[in-house]
Amino acid sequence: MQPPRLVVILALALAVILGRATPVAAGPSKAEARVTAAADAFAAVNARLDAGVSTPEQIYLWSVRWLDAERDAGRKGKALAAAAAAHLERMAALAVAVTKLVDAGRLSPVDRIAATYYRAEAELWVERKGKR
Repeated sequence: MQPPRLVVILALALAVILGRATPVAAGPSKAEARVTAAADAFAAVNARLDAGVSTPEQIYLWSVRWLDAERDAGRKGKALAAAAAAHLERMAALAVAVTKLVDAGRLSPVDRIAATYYRAEAELWVERKGKR
C-alpha cells in the first residue's frame, strides 16, 4: 500500500525545510580559496625551476594569477600595495635565478629578457599601488 500523496509531499517539504535550516560549515570564500590555490601553484612551479621542470614563464604566470586573485578577493589600499610588492619580490628573485641559469647555459638568453620584462611590469604595478 502506498502512502497518500499529501503525506509524501509534506515529507518532502519538511526535508527541504530541515535541509535549509542545517548550518553550513564556514570555510574560505571562493575568492580566498583562489588566492591559496594560486600561492600553492606558484610554490610548486617555483621549486621546480632549478630542476628544469618548470619554466620562468610558468613561475611568472602563477605569480600574476596570485596577485590577480588577491585583487579579486577585495584587497584594497595598503593590502593591495603589499600584494603588488610581494609579486615584485617574487619577480626579482626569479630574475636572479634566471640569470644564474642563463650564465650556466641551462636557460636561453631570451629567458633573461623575459625576466627583465616581468620585473619591470611588477615595478610598474607597485608604482600604481597594485592596480594594473
